[in-house]
Amino acid sequence: ENSYDYSNRTNFYKISLNDKEVYKYCAESKKNYNLNLDNLRKDCLKKGKFKDRIFFIIGNSHTVNYIPVIDSIKMKEGDSIYFEHKSWRFDLYDGLSEQILNTSLIKRINELSKSYKEVFFVTNIEPYNIGFIEEVNSVLEKNIKIIILSTIPNTDKNLNSLECYIKRKDCKYLKSKDYQDRNLASYYENIQAIISSNDKKRILLFDSYNVICPNEICYSYNHDEDLLTHVNDSHLTIEGSLSIKDDFLNFYKEKLIYENTK
Repeated sequence: ENSYDYSNRTNFYKISLNDKEVYKYCAESKKNYNLNLDNLRKDCLKKGKFKDRIFFIIGNSHTVNYIPVIDSIKMKEGDSIYFEHKSWRFDLYDGLSEQILNTSLIKRINELSKSYKEVFFVTNIEPYNIGFIEEVNSVLEKNIKIIILSTIPNTDKNLNSLECYIKRKDCKYLKSKDYQDRNLASYYENIQAIISSNDKKRILLFDSYNVICPNEICYSYNHDEDLLTHVNDSHLTIEGSLSIKDDFLNFYKEKLIYENTK
């Protein structure tokens, strides 16, 4: 702990928005919380100076992967960030989206357009929930834009990145194996087809995959750089999330600000 700052670098539950730990304040299991006039939990809102834009983020731990980088960038003073943790529940009938997107939530999101000039619905999409995009697209008001946060590189399940970090040795994984195991070529094709079938400003994709894993051989812990990107096979460390900061900032400026003010 003293030598490696282990807890701060490896504890996924330390991920925070506006200095509030999201699993403590924004989990769906939390029963007691204060709402503002827009029915948003006050402790889960990083409030802008004005009500120009709000990024309404929901999702499970794979969406939480992105909270550190979203929280870290300097946004325009009229922009707000909001997050609620929601869990996907798997069943034999693939009724996944029904567990997250209920009538009450749809109404809350749509009504934000009365308070904010622009509303962005933000969530992670994985191969297992790709149908969620179409459902969101069909129930949200057309003036609400949708931001897809891509899947991150998944390491081999038997690769213990934290052990590599402790032992100060490289942990490596192959991009091609992840693509094959999760059929990611089809995943990206499906997302692009959905985007192409809609207004180009309606659905936007932020793809972090090649930023985190730019080459065929990638590292979940790089000893020479002392960079630990993964807590386990499908979750990032805080520093792993922050490693895509420059790319997300460019996405924010070019796709969300510049293009939407044309």
